[in-house]
Amino acid sequence: PIGRLVQAVSAIRDTEDRTRLEQIPVGARDEIGTLSQRVNEMTAGLVSAAVAEKEMLVGRAIQKQFLPLEPGADGEKGSTGGIRTADIDLYAFYEGATKVSGDYFDWQKLDDQYYAVMKCDVSGHGVEAAFIMVEVATLFLRWCREWTVRLPAIRDAKERESARRDLLKLDQLVYTINDMIEERGFGGKFAAFMLCLYDVRTGIVTACSAGDNVLYHFDVASRSMVTREIKPEHPAVGQIS
Repeated sequence: PIGRLVQAVSAIRDTEDRTRLEQIPVGARDEIGTLSQRVNEMTAGLVSAAVAEKEMLVGRAIQKQFLPLEPGADGEKGSTGGIRTADIDLYAFYEGATKVSGDYFDWQKLDDQYYAVMKCDVSGHGVEAAFIMVEVATLFLRWCREWTVRLPAIRDAKERESARRDLLKLDQLVYTINDMIEERGFGGKFAAFMLCLYDVRTGIVTACSAGDNVLYHFDVASRSMVTREIKPEHPAVGQIS
């Protein structure tokens, strides 16, 4: 019995994939049997934690599919991404928490004039925050699709320009996201984000904030980061109706 205990403890120490740990037989109800039972309880806890960690890693990989990151040689998305054209140079680095989270960012080319950029942080971590992140991403991408699919399909020039002016009202998208989170009733959950529209022809950035009231940008002339506070401060989406 003592030999089995020694082997079990050694296996716990040496097994890299702890989902493969096995229970050991429990013999007589004496001190050795009690110790064996305790080792089995510890093993069961380690197996459960290892399974949960594997599922969490899968969740993190799925979450990365929503982010504009470059895939590696294995096909899995890495930690960096970006685009470089004559009009714009974008670069991003992302390394999330050890668990799934509410971190989200994206950029989309809307047409030959505009790029949309979103940076979002849902409060907390875990599955609930990740669900909210997915809904925010879905609404953002649907809004972008209005630019890339619906606008070009409108034949009448005046009607197309009217629809374009509506899409330029960034606050309307922010209100929509706010209503979605608030109506779901996620207890105490909210999302702070910055939504920007970049005009490549003029270099003007239009920003709409919700709880994220600091805008950082790189100034080429001084080659330094510049911080701008957006006032008045606005609440994060989902906090109020």
